[in-house]
Amino acid sequence: MSLRNFTLDYLLRLKALGAPAPFIKVDEPYYFGNVVTDPRACHWPIPQVAVDVGAYARLVKTVYPAAVVGDVEPIIANAYAPDVVTAIGRWHDTYRAVTGAPFPFFFADMDFSNGAWPTIVKLIEDRTRQRGMQFGIIYIGDWADESDAEWAAKVVARFEIYQGESGGRPDYVLFQSWEPHPKYCLPESDWTTCTGVIDSYVRATAQSKR
Repeated sequence: MSLRNFTLDYLLRLKALGAPAPFIKVDEPYYFGNVVTDPRACHWPIPQVAVDVGAYARLVKTVYPAAVVGDVEPIIANAYAPDVVTAIGRWHDTYRAVTGAPFPFFFADMDFSNGAWPTIVKLIEDRTRQRGMQFGIIYIGDWADESDAEWAAKVVARFEIYQGESGGRPDYVLFQSWEPHPKYCLPESDWTTCTGVIDSYVRATAQSKR
């Protein structure tokens, strides 16, 4: 089975099961299609990556016509040339030129180990909006965190830094983890669970709007 037919079959199965798909994000196509230097990587020209992502977005819409298909890329400062802000902008400009429309939204998958991350991500937020896209950020802890509490405390600190001290105003925020922690999603009354972190965010942002 071709990749196209596999993807189409998957989408049709979701639709048949009644699953909604209002938002779909393509997972780091520019980074893995063009930027990664591993010999096994694609090493495709940026326009080719844009063509393939555009084809995927059109395929999605044959099953989910109202779906909004956006982008997420890792924001690793030393991985891009000449710099991550310029490179991400160049990728988004190329996608718009190739497909005729910008991505509806972009999520920054931030490398929080870089001490300059708030400045970098704020620049990307501003330039994302200038290009007619909505901006989102993924808040996570660290792989080395030794407890749910350590993970949750870092996530809370990061959204407080970005949306408090740095003036970030993301249209979307995403809380997820591919790390050992947190081990539990519930109960939300426990601030160390995933839903507990979300509650902390809701309370913090509600207070900031008063």
